[in-house]
Amino acid sequence: MENHMYRGNIGPGSRVKIILKKDQKSGKLTEGYVDRILTNRPVHTRGIKVMLKDGQVGRVSMDLNVIYIMVGSKIKTGDMLYQSDNKKESWEIFQRDYRLGEVELDQLKYGFVDIYEEYSVSSREFSEEFFESEIVQKTLME
Repeated sequence: MENHMYRGNIGPGSRVKIILKKDQKSGKLTEGYVDRILTNRPVHTRGIKVMLKDGQVGRVSMDLNVIYIMVGSKIKTGDMLYQSDNKKESWEIFQRDYRLGEVELDQLKYGFVDIYEEYSVSSREFSEEFFESEIVQKTLME
């Protein structure tokens, strides 16, 4: 099962992409911050239903915080660069863009992490693969 199917992985304030009911056929995703979790069950195979802070309701398709922590970990270690060819500057720009809600994943250099759904941020495997993840999570989520 994927990360977004577990209620425990989603919380108020999480940055997510959801599928609105009207967009189910097209698959169009809407990005926002979780205000409330509407699914009571601990696991839902179609994604946890949430209400975003702007009032829109849909099922979580992606937990962007997981992606940003993974990417941030790779940027911090210099395995990826973001909008700069300088490791330190890449990390600073990424942190700024994260805080402004303006991260552009197409600005990454050296690839992109696309296996996030198999991980939980708190798992041992995640912290072994993304060994800067704890520091990155604390820095970004402050």
